[in-house]
Amino acid sequence: MAKNKQLAVAVIGAGGMGQAHCIAVRKDVAETKLVAVVDPFQANAEAVAKLHKIPYFRTTKQLIKANCCDAVIVAAPHPLHLQVVRECARAQIHILCEKPIAETVSSADKIIKAAKQNHVKLGVMFQRRFEPLWAKFLEITGSGKLGALRRAVLLLPDFRTQAYYAANTWRATWQGEGGGVLVNQAPHILDLFLQATGLPLSVLGRVGTKCHSIEVEDHAEAMLTFKNGATGYIYTSTNEPEQGISMDITFERGRLVYRDGKLEIFHLLLQRMHRANGNNRFSYFFFHFFQSPGLCPG
Repeated sequence: MAKNKQLAVAVIGAGGMGQAHCIAVRKDVAETKLVAVVDPFQANAEAVAKLHKIPYFRTTKQLIKANCCDAVIVAAPHPLHLQVVRECARAQIHILCEKPIAETVSSADKIIKAAKQNHVKLGVMFQRRFEPLWAKFLEITGSGKLGALRRAVLLLPDFRTQAYYAANTWRATWQGEGGGVLVNQAPHILDLFLQATGLPLSVLGRVGTKCHSIEVEDHAEAMLTFKNGATGYIYTSTNEPEQGISMDITFERGRLVYRDGKLEIFHLLLQRMHRANGNNRFSYFFFHFFQSPGLCPG
């Protein structure tokens, strides 16, 4: 992109998330310009197009034929991501895709392959990595200064009512969403957790539907084992009131604790004390060296 040129962006999907992206492209990112919206439901597309004074299209193919954008933001239902990405990649249009990248691993692999084969940029919407609190978290865990992982726990309740699920027919269905809490509510924090710990070597998990009349899971938990023998535990559900996210990760030389929107980081210092008889004794203690001011909500 030439210097000072705005990136022409179209948003595919005019639902709640797509509408939020339209506003962000127009008002929050000076380097981008909103040029079109795409949605198969004409009423949705017309309403968003009228609000932002932009053209609308019913299909991705119509958008491509208009040759009006450099990049797209994909905010369509999860099972449609593969089709949309393939069409845009073949047209040499760069892609920012809402999470999850797809509803199955095989579809995700095909999406990545399509982007590589057509030499276009592909990103997935994990914007929380760039929030100040989590940027500090990733900076510390990525530095290696805390040593090897020892233990990791993530508790991720994210309450939803039955009315929330009933508001849209695609929600909490295998065909429309591809899963429940694991693909919808949990991915952002789960992504940050795994950025810090790395992928586990083995997972023993279970899912269930406990408190809602839906066909996908509203509860999931897993025991993790990592390559170096470290262990972990993950719990997430949409059944518990409030959103008391808690993350506790212990490394060889430090510990990170996230709770109630605040991050605390402790570092293990090694102090050598000399005895009169010439023998050395080592004293270990945790030094509390960082506490966030609650920059970001849970």
